[in-house]
This record gives sequence, C-alpha cells and structure tokens, in this order.
Amino acid sequence: MTPLSDIPLDSVSFLIGAVACLVLGGKSLWRYRSSRDDLSKYMTWFALLMGMALAMFSAAAFFTLNESTLLFWSVAGEFPFFGAMVAQAAIMWFLIIRPRFPVYYLTVPVALLGLAAFIYAVPYTTLSVETNFIVFQNPRFTSWIIALLMFGLFGPVGIYFLRMAPKQSSFKAMLNAVSLSCAFLGVGVVGAGFEVVVGSIMTHFSVITNTIFFSFFLVGVLWPRRADARLPLQLSSAPQQTKGPPHAI
Repeated sequence: MTPLSDIPLDSVSFLIGAVACLVLGGKSLWRYRSSRDDLSKYMTWFALLMGMALAMFSAAAFFTLNESTLLFWSVAGEFPFFGAMVAQAAIMWFLIIRPRFPVYYLTVPVALLGLAAFIYAVPYTTLSVETNFIVFQNPRFTSWIIALLMFGLFGPVGIYFLRMAPKQSSFKAMLNAVSLSCAFLGVGVVGAGFEVVVGSIMTHFSVITNTIFFSFFLVGVLWPRRADARLPLQLSSAPQQTKGPPHAI
C-alpha cells in the first residue's frame, strides 16, 4: 500500500472522477432499463467506460508507485477512454446533429481515430513519478487525436447542457445540467488544451481545476431527488419515446 502522504494528487483527482462517472453510469443504466430511450443508453456506455478508464488511471497508485506498473495501467486505461469517446460521439449526435445523418457517420470515424491513437501510444507513452504527482505523456500524434476528440465532442455537449440548465423545472434537474456542463467543458476543454501543449491531460495546474470540476460533478450525480425535484433532466431535442419529457440522468 502507498502511504497516504505519498499518493499522487492526480490519482486522487482521477479517482473522484471515476466515482462520479460510475454513479452516473449506474443511474443511467437503471433509467434505461425502464425507459429504453437512446440517450440513457449512450450516457450509460459513456459513463461506465469513462469511469473504468479513470479508475485504471488512478487505482494502481494507491497500492504501488512502481513506474512500470503505473505505466501498464495508464496505457491500458486509454482503451476504455477511447471507447468512451465513441459513446460521447453518440451523445453529441443524439443531442445536436441527429436530424442530419445516421449515428455511425460520426461514431465510426471516432472509433477509427481512437484505435489508431491507442495503438500508436502503446510503445511510445512514458511515465515518471515525481513528488505527489505522476507525469504521464503521450506521443504527439496521440495527444493531438485526444485533443481533437475532447474539443470536438465535449465542447458542444457541454454548451448544450449549459443552455438547457435555465430551462429545467427543478433544482435537481438544473444541478444535473450544470454539473454535466462543467464536467464536459471544464475537464474536456481544459484537458484537451494541456494535452496539446504538454502531451498530458494532467499537469500541476490542471489537477486543481479538474478536481474542482470532478467534485462538482460528483455532487450533482449524488444530490438526492427530493419531493420538489421529481422531474428528470429535460432535453428539448430528445425523441418522445416514452410519456413525459425525456431525460439523461
């Protein structure tokens, strides 16, 4: 076990994000089993895959700081990460560009880009352990693909949820929309910027901002649904597959 004082800060941040994503995935799966709407299905896949990726990025550091072990789990975690990008592409398609073309016009190119970036990263990714920080760097090609996907997929969806927040009829639904927006815009866009500049999503600065966004996201998904907040998150562009307004979480 790694002493508490030696646990890397970026691992703690990723762990918070992993818990938030897995909670969201569980809630989305539960909702999908009753509603069978496509948005809940895509959100389930995204949240569970991203939660798995973030857990693989973070969990090993709580047991060992061996660089070879950490590198293995970090590189392995990029596979579900790119899988989550495919699910995120489906979410963006559903919310924003669904009337224009079929979903696979977007998800297939994202899957191919992600697979190419992952395969290229395996032999060239490096990792080193500093004081309370893990420096994980992708090769330049993979960094550019990650940045492209995060900017292109997280940004529009984050803006969409931000625009939906004032239209919600309950505090719970509004909090869900704002926390999702902050997670997508904050972690996604900020992380993409650092990926381009230094080849890594996590830096000594971004670990602070990402921890804030991950923590707010966790609060949003864990916030109890009280009597005055029964309505789910209402999204104006979702298809009417069930009675009442559609929902994401």
